[in-house]
Amino acid sequence: MVNLRGPVEIDKDCLTLKALWHLVDGFFIWEFLITLDYEWNIIRGRRRFRWTIWIYSLTRVATLAAVGLNIFSLDVTTPINCQDTIISQFTLAYLALAASSLLIVLRIIAIWDRKRVIVAIVTGIWGINIASLAQGVWRFHSAWGDVHCVDHLDSIKLSTIVPLVTDIILLLIMLFGLSRMRRHGVYTLEMGRLLWNQGVAWLLLAVAELLPTVFICLNLNQPFNLMFQVPWAVTMSIGVTRMYRSLSDFLSSDISQPQEILPTSDRTALENSAPAAPKVELSPIPLTRAGIQIAVHTDHELHSTPQANRFSPHVGWQPHGRPHRRSSW
Repeated sequence: MVNLRGPVEIDKDCLTLKALWHLVDGFFIWEFLITLDYEWNIIRGRRRFRWTIWIYSLTRVATLAAVGLNIFSLDVTTPINCQDTIISQFTLAYLALAASSLLIVLRIIAIWDRKRVIVAIVTGIWGINIASLAQGVWRFHSAWGDVHCVDHLDSIKLSTIVPLVTDIILLLIMLFGLSRMRRHGVYTLEMGRLLWNQGVAWLLLAVAELLPTVFICLNLNQPFNLMFQVPWAVTMSIGVTRMYRSLSDFLSSDISQPQEILPTSDRTALENSAPAAPKVELSPIPLTRAGIQIAVHTDHELHSTPQANRFSPHVGWQPHGRPHRRSSW
């Protein structure tokens, strides 16, 4: 039977760890560079500025800095201060994880319409997550060996298990909120699908944290304890920032602007109770964020009714908000 704690096996596992971390680090750098145009377009004013871009950027920049320090510590061949390097590296990595969890918290608060109870719950859960990550940073120790830094840790079970549990709880709260919104029909069909799909994808990302958690609990040897820490942080950073960009692009597109979808029962009741309408010609103008404006032309007057299509079964709209051309105008 292989002695996983023997020096030969540990050296072999260290080589595997270095190869895996180099691969993951290189993938993140490639991801960072090909998506840098998002921030550049915001700087140039080609994209709408939202204050959450600071949290998004913090996630990406902190991960990039952690990746850079990780590559440096893996490839350096002269003695360095390994303790300061490992502390800085994992502080940045955990900072990125905390920022990605904050994006989840902010989305939950928006989905639940800033309900005080939900705000208090998710903020408390996020605070517990931060405390566990901070506790884990101080348990890392590293010293220079023969040719590279040798990392040691007392125990980081708490800083690995707690983020897994808190992220899953946060995502379940988010999915429950989305299910509640869908029952009340307070978002468009396209928006609902996007938010729900992202919520499920986010939950799968959280479940991916099981891998480092399992190896930490098994405690096979030091390389295996650390093996999946960097892949976990990089995967969460890439997944969260990709979903942020996807939602931002959707909110900037025309398809995100249609009217709120009423539940089927309410829509049927409105249709059955609607009185016979006079001869009316309707022509929707482009949809705006302020509300859906419908130009209504009758035999007696011409007026504009905000969000008219929420209450009238006779209103139709173009999927992309493009107005019909009328030969009589």
